[in-house]
Amino acid sequence: MGDAAALDRRVSPLKNFVAGGVGGACLLFAGHPLDTIKVRLQTQPKASCSQYVLYTGTYDCFRKTVSREGVLGLYKGMGAPMATVAPMMAISFFGFGLGKQLLQSDPAAPHTHSQIYLAGMLAGVFTTVIVAPAERIKCLLQVQSTTGQVKYAGPVNCAVRLYREQGIRSVYKGTILTLIRDVPSSGLYFLTYEYLKSVLTPEGQSVHQLSTPRILLAGGTAGILNWVIALPPDVLKSNFQTAADGHYKGLVDVLRTLIREEGAKALYKGLSAVMLRAFPANAACFLGFELALKSLNWLAPNCRRKTKIKPCGYRATGTTFPIMHRCSVFLPVPVRHQLTGLGSLNECCGALVMPLEVKWPFPQCPRLGWRISSSLVMGMVGSYSCLWSKYVNSLSVHNHDVLLDLVDERPQDTPLITVSNHQSCMDDPHIWGVLKLRQLWNWKRMRWTPAASDICFTREIHSRFFSRGKCVPVVRGDGVYQRGMDFLVERLNQGDWVHVFPEGKVNMTEEFIRLKWGVGRLIAECSLHPIILPLWHVGLNDVLPNKTPYIPRAGKRITVLVGKPFTVKHLVEALRAENRSPMEMRKAVTDFIQGEFRSLKSQAEALHQRMQAGR
Repeated sequence: MGDAAALDRRVSPLKNFVAGGVGGACLLFAGHPLDTIKVRLQTQPKASCSQYVLYTGTYDCFRKTVSREGVLGLYKGMGAPMATVAPMMAISFFGFGLGKQLLQSDPAAPHTHSQIYLAGMLAGVFTTVIVAPAERIKCLLQVQSTTGQVKYAGPVNCAVRLYREQGIRSVYKGTILTLIRDVPSSGLYFLTYEYLKSVLTPEGQSVHQLSTPRILLAGGTAGILNWVIALPPDVLKSNFQTAADGHYKGLVDVLRTLIREEGAKALYKGLSAVMLRAFPANAACFLGFELALKSLNWLAPNCRRKTKIKPCGYRATGTTFPIMHRCSVFLPVPVRHQLTGLGSLNECCGALVMPLEVKWPFPQCPRLGWRISSSLVMGMVGSYSCLWSKYVNSLSVHNHDVLLDLVDERPQDTPLITVSNHQSCMDDPHIWGVLKLRQLWNWKRMRWTPAASDICFTREIHSRFFSRGKCVPVVRGDGVYQRGMDFLVERLNQGDWVHVFPEGKVNMTEEFIRLKWGVGRLIAECSLHPIILPLWHVGLNDVLPNKTPYIPRAGKRITVLVGKPFTVKHLVEALRAENRSPMEMRKAVTDFIQGEFRSLKSQAEALHQRMQAGR
């Protein structure tokens, strides 16, 4: 039974996506009518002496809505949540599972309550990028019927008009309040559900065998407790998102205004509607998710794959080195260079000759599920970077169009290599806040980047996440000839974009250090001639300092200087004509790039100081 339960938990990203979509759709259909009533109660105008309130309570709002607009009036604004419900729920459950994996030191030990709560909070962070704009559009559509002025024809029209009138900032209005609402409430949501599942499971049975009534009870109760702490920030969010621009000076002003005009009870407007909705909606969500997951596992059962380990050999100067597939083998660099008849170690039976603690994460032919999950990870992490760098902090980019044009408009057979300094462990992804959202969600256009295997690829769950974020494992100290570097050369040969931190580590002293030769190998051995674009950034180590607590900060200033693009085609061709060795070519190319790269440092720091002085 233990093995069966373990197999049940091994759900592919595609199954999570489909099951999460089913659960979210169930939640939406069961709960949206009462959500409409909740928003209308929360945002109705305050009654004056000569004016009656529009709705006296939950039932009165329900009755008037149905009489004026019919039953479909209760489903106003459902288009935006429906369009985002599948990725939202998939990402929510993915974030929860990832959080549990990251917080669990011993895989055999059960999770503590605090670990489950923190994992649930991570799920709330993950979903905010989708939930914030969906909530903004939904609230505007729900409220406009109350005012009698129909400004937006539907969710798409609403989103387009918000973007055209005031840009992406308007679409994401209320994001901070969405985070304040969803992060702690999601922690309590998942903690309650997991706790009740374990309590309601009969002795000797698995939680995966829980009956339908008990799933409904656990899910419904979790929904109620979730809204107990989520409702006050939800009231603030609804008022802030539906108010005219300039009506409130900030988030604190919303709170002050509501309490001053209506008292503390205003923070619990719509409580009865919320509680009436919370139980059936969330019970339906978890039941839909569990049933969909069981159905998918029945249609496409999980199975254990036993990897057959086969020996093969490399012959070098009369010596055969036995190498096992997917094992860690350390060969001296001189021996690798003497291998006869092979361009690299990886060409023999596809053997993996890297001291990786996990299996090689990139499939030869990625399946649909892998591509979908990778696109979601890239898009969500990119959207977070855009939000955090541009809006939570202040971002200034110089020569911005140069980078945007190269990402979008360079010829298909022209690879791009960007190089930048490394100030903080979150430089990537924070630096990609400079890109547009459409670029961040374009999987084919986005960058590949080498990542330290001893940090990002120590466990399978980490490997799945970072590889889907187009991070390639590179073993520090293992030289320029290793599978990760070979993989990046192949990506460049396909015309892709590769970003490199050529310093090879986080430069905490901020002094200029010699660049590693890996970037020289990528350029010298690429069959095409890549465009090279240097970047220098200042301030990202203020956003995430290299000291505890390692938490991204807000209100900091970031400066990014985009240099001039160049190629080293003539240098590489001249070195090849002189029959230089690979080592000499790598060194010459790296030295040339270092000269171009170094000139940006003082310019970027001067621009940053000027921006700081002008605050």
